[in-house]
Amino acid sequence: MKKSFKNSSYTLAGIAVIGFLVILTAILTNGVSMPEENNTSLAKSITWLNSPIDTINSITQKHKYKEKLVVIDPGHGGDDPGAIYPHTTDPKLIEVKEKDFDLNISLKLYDMLKNSGIRVEMTRQDDRTLKQEDRGEFANGLNASLFVSIHNNSYKVSSNNGTSTYFNPSINAASYGITGKRAAQLLQKELVKELGTIDVGVKELTPKMKYSNTKMPIVLAEVAYISNDWDRQNLSTEKFRMKAAQGLYDGIIKILDEMVASEAAAPTQPQRDPL
Repeated sequence: MKKSFKNSSYTLAGIAVIGFLVILTAILTNGVSMPEENNTSLAKSITWLNSPIDTINSITQKHKYKEKLVVIDPGHGGDDPGAIYPHTTDPKLIEVKEKDFDLNISLKLYDMLKNSGIRVEMTRQDDRTLKQEDRGEFANGLNASLFVSIHNNSYKVSSNNGTSTYFNPSINAASYGITGKRAAQLLQKELVKELGTIDVGVKELTPKMKYSNTKMPIVLAEVAYISNDWDRQNLSTEKFRMKAAQGLYDGIIKILDEMVASEAAAPTQPQRDPL
C-alpha cells in the first residue's frame, strides 16, 4: 500500500511538471491569450532569457575600461563652420558645412561608446562656438585618458580625397600607456578599413591644429574631403557617416586595449619593509 501511494505521488508530480511546462510553452509562444498587463509583467520577468550579447559585452567592457574616459570633440561649431561647399562668401549659397558632419558623426560615436559601457563625454552636443583652449581644459578637468577630435578636410585641389589622422607628439607614453602617434595609427587603420577610403596617412598636428594645453593623447581624424565631389556625396549619406562612427569606435577600442595591456605589463614597484 505504501509502495503504491509512493508511485502515485511520483506520477502526480510528473503530470504536474509536464502540465506546467505545457502551459509555460503556450504562454511563451502566444498560444494562450493573457491580459496586456500580465503580458508586460511576464516580458519583464523573462527578459534575461533573451539578453542580447551586446549587453554582456557592455558589462565586460565597462569593467575592463572602468578607469578610462574618452572625450569626443566635434570640430568647429557655432560661428565657425569649418570647411564649406561651395567656397563662397555668401552664406546663402553654402550647401555644406563641415561642423554639421563633425557633430553628426560624433553623436553616433558617442552612442556606440556609451552603449558599450565605456565612459565618454563630448565637448559639444549641439551647434555652439568653442575656443580651442576650452576644449582642452574640458578634457583636462575630467582627467580624460584619450581625446578624439573629429573633422573633415578640404583643399583647393578638388581631386584630393581620402582619410587621414593627426596626433599630438608631445605626450609621454609612460603616463598613458600609448603615444599619440601609435593611437593615431590604430585609429587610421580601422577608419580606412571601415570606410574603404584612400589612406592619406598619419601626420603630426600642426601648430595651428594643436591643443597645446591638453595633457592626454590626442588623435584628430579627418574623415573625408568636403572639397571632393565623391567624398562629399558620401558624407551626405547616413550610411557613410554611420560607417565613419563605426571605424572610429573600432579604433578607440584598439587604443584602449593597448592602454590597458600596457598598464598590466608595467612592473610594480617593490614594497620596502618599514624601518
